Amino acid sequence: MKKTIYPFLAAVLLFLAGSSMDLKAQCVSGCNTNTYVNSVDPKTIEYDNMVGVFHSSMAKEYDGTLKVWGQGVTQTSGNALTPIVVNPANFGTGANQLSGTILKFAGGSNVNTQQFAVLTSNGLYIWGNAGVLVPNIGNITNNQFRKVTVNSKADGLPAGVSPGDVKMMFGTQNALTIVTCSGAAYMLSSTGNSYGDGATDSVTNDLLWHRVSTAANTPLTGVIALRGTYQAFMALTYNSTTDSYAIYTWGANTRLGNNTAASNRSFATQMTIPGGATPVIPKMIGMTASSGGKTYYLLSTTGRVFSLGENESRQLGNNSTADSNNWVEPTASTTIGTTTYTLNSNVVWMSPQEHDGQFYTAAINVVTNNYKIWAWGDSSYGMLGAGGSAASFPINPTFMPGNSSSSTGLNYADKILALETGGHTTILIKQCTNKFGYVGHKINGSMADGTNASGQVITYNFADTAVLSVCGAVSSPALTNVGVCSATTTVDLTNSEPATLPQGATGINWWTDVTLTTPVPDIHNVGPGTYYASFAGFIVQCGAPLSVIVYTVGSQEYNANCACYNNPNTSTGVDTKHGITLLKRAGESSTSWPMLRKSAHTVLESNTKGFVITRLTTQQITNLASPQEGMMVYDIDATCLKIYDGTAWSCFNTAACP
Repeated sequence: MKKTIYPFLAAVLLFLAGSSMDLKAQCVSGCNTNTYVNSVDPKTIEYDNMVGVFHSSMAKEYDGTLKVWGQGVTQTSGNALTPIVVNPANFGTGANQLSGTILKFAGGSNVNTQQFAVLTSNGLYIWGNAGVLVPNIGNITNNQFRKVTVNSKADGLPAGVSPGDVKMMFGTQNALTIVTCSGAAYMLSSTGNSYGDGATDSVTNDLLWHRVSTAANTPLTGVIALRGTYQAFMALTYNSTTDSYAIYTWGANTRLGNNTAASNRSFATQMTIPGGATPVIPKMIGMTASSGGKTYYLLSTTGRVFSLGENESRQLGNNSTADSNNWVEPTASTTIGTTTYTLNSNVVWMSPQEHDGQFYTAAINVVTNNYKIWAWGDSSYGMLGAGGSAASFPINPTFMPGNSSSSTGLNYADKILALETGGHTTILIKQCTNKFGYVGHKINGSMADGTNASGQVITYNFADTAVLSVCGAVSSPALTNVGVCSATTTVDLTNSEPATLPQGATGINWWTDVTLTTPVPDIHNVGPGTYYASFAGFIVQCGAPLSVIVYTVGSQEYNANCACYNNPNTSTGVDTKHGITLLKRAGESSTSWPMLRKSAHTVLESNTKGFVITRLTTQQITNLASPQEGMMVYDIDATCLKIYDGTAWSCFNTAACP
């Protein structure tokens, strides 16, 4: 008996190990460039290098930096009017201070309330409005940045899962989800049907991770992507043995795509894949929601987009408002001048509004293989680049909505590299720009324009936004401003280059003209003027301009960058008559010391002793009753020599000319 069982078990274990290794290989760390218009392999696509919730955004740059901006994104849920870096200096204190390498991030919102999550190599951190993304687990405190525990596990992850095991982390209103490198899917949700494992809806169960399953004690396996919307979710699975894909759904008002009505499902249930007898191969999945229910999207590897479900905001894209229990395929065409553009089997990326649960933001943007965008669904407050002030503004598939003739807007000739549909917003990354494009409701810094101003932006604005170098969508370098101290001095252009190059770039080329035809002769010695930098190794060369300016004498930049020391005066001026020396040469005619040190009241000289002036604490200096202009003292708290300029005490740590 043992001889027959052992080979069988060995074969099973070998099969499981092989499957696990296949899935493990599908995890990509760092900047995953299988994304946006460059996305190809469904098993490793990165969905979330940008995440847009209601009035706020998160973005991962190609060097791994995570930036956030907009409403409620600071560690105390304040507004960030320009992007701030998620790092230990800006997020957390004490035991809750951010630490480790950022691996994944997510966000969810309910209209004007937001909550965010960051997973680092040290665990899970949560901040924002409590209960919007995740239930009140662990030590979560409203409007405070916290490292959280779940079910007493210090890293906040499910049992047996470590931070490095997480392939995808996705958030929406009332749910945070993860997919592991081994193909497991987990839910942290405050609604029972969303658990995905049949567990009873309760406050206790809300505080636990749930393994998505197809039946009791039957976990869903082979998961490569998990997306969703408020109270409903879908997962894409891959079986390496059969080289086949499947889609599952669970939650409230879910549909299967087989002409059956919407229903609540507490377990993951397999859906019908469109294509009939020859089902398409899914590349991406996604969902959105409106007041009537949920809408599903599927993008095939051949560029076909399919939609299913609720359609009150025209989010199915089939030019109607009728719901559908079967998959439908949006198609459209439009002619601009003499060129006809189509939406038909040519989509390379899709981004539905999936992170906010508000019912008037059911919408989707897609990018075609000619780098153009189409959008349909609800353009509430202009979030798709169409409509006015109406809370709801449904549109059929529309070519390049939000376009204009402005040089800093979206033009028909532009090539779109990436986009993210958020709650009330859309963000575009287009070729040969280093600022992102924005449409939608501008409020509380959502546009990263440095203001709290409120209004609507219904044509894309690439001028007033911030510089952003999104992982997988970089076309030109982000440069650091440099200047020179005078028109006759030079600067090294390499000092303005980014420290890290995106994948595929072999270096940076410098040019004297915007057409990138004349190289800079010597990039290490250039004077004032405008120069252009492009990535070497990229097929498309886009030049980022850099203006080398002359710093104004007396400006902060001049004082910080043009510091210098004058040589001692030994040739002109009045002889110094008094000095103290430890070199035993006072009055020696051969050295003329101290007379050669011109125009001083006294001279001190030693090669073994130092000159120590009065030493006081900062408070003692502040308490000096009548300081005189030119008075000097050493601040033992600030560890610097301070000089009183007649108004204030300042550290003397930068010598400057004049």
